[in-house]
Amino acid sequence: MLWESTVSLRLRFAILAALLATYGTPALAQVLPAPAIGGSTAALEQVLGGPNDASIGAQLHYQRCAGTDVDQFVVLAPNDQVWTIQRAWCDLASVPADERFADAARFLPPDAAAVAPFTTDQGESALTYQSASLGSALPAALLHDCAGNAVPPGTVSIIADSLGGWFMCPGTCA
Repeated sequence: MLWESTVSLRLRFAILAALLATYGTPALAQVLPAPAIGGSTAALEQVLGGPNDASIGAQLHYQRCAGTDVDQFVVLAPNDQVWTIQRAWCDLASVPADERFADAARFLPPDAAAVAPFTTDQGESALTYQSASLGSALPAALLHDCAGNAVPPGTVSIIADSLGGWFMCPGTCA
């Protein structure tokens, strides 16, 4: 009887040790994709929470400002793939363009690299990025300039809009 309880105890410790040894290994870790343009709405919702009642179809609204009808994020996501992200702030204070660009950059794919700044037809400051992963994720028809000409695959722009927010879209035309 003593021998059986010792074996049973050793077996339990061996199982526990095996479980603990595999707990932190990368092979077993669940990796969620970063919330980014071109990615899934599920990844975005890990950061923003669920969409609110202003959402209609593929246009999803997140983080309503208290006592208003202003949503901090409006996302276009057909088939649960993020195509555009628009950002507004609840307080009406003007946020400098460089801070808006930094805020938007957190929604770029990890391989995105800055290409060039430009000014929109409305005189708004904008930055262009290039991402190989985005080039393979988004439909080629989205990648164009304002004249309808194709731009390189993976081109994405962030515009510091005249309303004090930012807008991120594929191509170079908002």
